[in-house]
Amino acid sequence: MRDHLPPTSRLAVLSALLIVYLVWGSTYLVIRIGLEAWPPAIMGAVRFTAAGCLLLLWARLQREPWPNAWPQVRTAAIVGVLMICAGNFSVVWAEQYVPSGMTAVMIATVSLWMIVLEGLRPGGERVTLIKVLGVTIGLAGVAVLMSPELRNGQNPNAVIGQIGLLLGSLSWAAGSIYTRHAPGPKSHILSSALQMLAGGFGLFLLAGIRGEFAGFELARVTGKPLWAIAYLIVFGSALAFTAYIFLLHRAGPALASTYAFVNPVVAVILGALMLNEPVTTGLIIGAALVILALLVIQPAKLRKQH
Repeated sequence: MRDHLPPTSRLAVLSALLIVYLVWGSTYLVIRIGLEAWPPAIMGAVRFTAAGCLLLLWARLQREPWPNAWPQVRTAAIVGVLMICAGNFSVVWAEQYVPSGMTAVMIATVSLWMIVLEGLRPGGERVTLIKVLGVTIGLAGVAVLMSPELRNGQNPNAVIGQIGLLLGSLSWAAGSIYTRHAPGPKSHILSSALQMLAGGFGLFLLAGIRGEFAGFELARVTGKPLWAIAYLIVFGSALAFTAYIFLLHRAGPALASTYAFVNPVVAVILGALMLNEPVTTGLIIGAALVILALLVIQPAKLRKQH
């Protein structure tokens, strides 16, 4: 689908990887801070709508090629709903009940979902024994992460939050695969902008359905929550999301999804240092199993891709 695209320099790919690794790893902490004043759907809606407008303006100034057919716009809208309205909202909502470090580890299962969905897609990659082994190890890691809450049953919201993260990861994976194969805008900046605007519009609707506007007071958004939304708009969305879309199209989903190795480590360290989140034995074992699963799967995917 993208064979006509010119070769991408290694420096550009490396730069995009570092942005996705470090910036997205830090957003779990920043989201937690933002939730002190922002309702989850409103925070996501403001974040992605503002970032989408910034990118749209930038694309206009750079004279980026605009979509010349409805299917390109439709692809961006569908991806925005899958990855932002469903996928990212699950993260923000779940962080009300789940520590930011554990949230990042659960989201690392995106790579496992991508293996499953790619195998089910007509003409997709064949599911090999090594991939089945990797997915099995990853699911074992998820079971370890969820087992304390499932055993004691004292915090049902945490269990619901963890399940929501798994479903959100599935939606993000579906959007990642769809944007790779469906016809979309040639400009990665414009593609990201349209996806964010679609996702932001969906989140505004969701906020209304959830009744978040009734109890929301904009005057409370000061200090750290205000800086948090600014960071999420500029760095977490406009910069890092565009870098991720760039990697999906120019380097492929196998390399793009390697952010799942680094983000949990960054998030756990920042959560422990900045928010005093506990680093339990279960979290360490579960994270180790999930990352081991990715290490089992990723080399074969990268060899196939190159």
